[in-house]
Order: sequence, then C-alpha cells, then structure tokens
Amino acid sequence: MFNGDIETDSMILYNILEPKDYYIGTERRTSQFSDFKCKKGGGSVLYGYTWKGYLKKDKDGNNVYRKKSDKYEGLYETKFKVENPELEDIFKEFMDLHYPHFNWIQVQINKDYMSPPHFDSANTGESVIIGLGDYEGGNLFIDRKSYLEQVNIKNYLYKFNGSAFKHWVGPIKSGSRISVVFFNSKILKGKLN
Repeated sequence: MFNGDIETDSMILYNILEPKDYYIGTERRTSQFSDFKCKKGGGSVLYGYTWKGYLKKDKDGNNVYRKKSDKYEGLYETKFKVENPELEDIFKEFMDLHYPHFNWIQVQINKDYMSPPHFDSANTGESVIIGLGDYEGGNLFIDRKSYLEQVNIKNYLYKFNGSAFKHWVGPIKSGSRISVVFFNSKILKGKLN
C-alpha cells in the first residue's frame, strides 16, 4: 500500500484515517482534557487497549462491555480498535517502513483536536508522532524546561517523551489536521512478551 516516500505515504494514511468517525474518547472526556472542545467531526481516539471493561449503557439501560483482548489478559480493545480492525496492519506497515526500530502497542489519533498543555501520564517511554493533512499551523510545542521547542510534524515522524515533558498543539490556521501518536502504555507493563 505504501511506497516509502514519506510525503506520499502520509497522504495515503491521511486518506485512510480522515473519513473515520471521530469522537472524544473516554480518557479524554474524564481527564485534564474534559473542558477542551474540537471542531465538528473531530475528536481524539485511542486505538489499542484499555483496562476499562465497561463501555456504557444501551438504550434499554443494559451494561455494554468492551471486547476482551485476545493478546493481553485483563485488558480490552478500545471502541475505535473494534470498529477499525484493519488499521492494525496499516499502522504496522507504515511504521515498519518509516520508523522500523520503534516498538509500540497503542496509537492515539487526533483529528482537528488541539490538545491543551499536558503530560502523557499513562504513557511509558518515548512516543513517535506525525501530522497528516492539508493544514497550516498546528505545530507541536514541547516545554523542555530550559527552552520551548516548536516542531512542525506535518509529514514528519518525531520522537519525544510526552510523559516527561509538557506538550501541546498550537493553533491550526487552516485545513484539516490528523496527528497519529505511536506509544506504549503503563497498562501494558508486564503484559508484553
């Protein structure tokens, strides 16, 4: 599917991700992000695993539970992973081609979502992020404590430790922006082979 050219492959990945249904995932609704809003049709979803087995109540008041993970005992697949199982192979192919020596299990996908300053408190180690789309602005800001780093991640894979450094997204001036963050979560500690 991908050809090895980061610009072309970023466009292909954007075209795969853009039409998906986005929403604000559970973690974002109940955390430091709870007051933050995004453009209509945008959202922030986790593709991977969670410890939260309970999802919601259905229209009749019955509990709805997440799908149990076949890989990790005691964990469940996120709603976005269940709805889009094909993305696992797509993400793997993309990263194997463009950042092969980075091991990851989880993927955070943000569409037209400008995250406020935060630490990735559930992450462990470094993350790799890329920005996709026809947008202008939306740079990644990282407070390195002694200086403020600004990174244009459009079609550019960038590795940093979001659990150690506060970071956020600058204003998106125009267009549609999807950021994809590949990372490992503390919930998987001790569960990885």
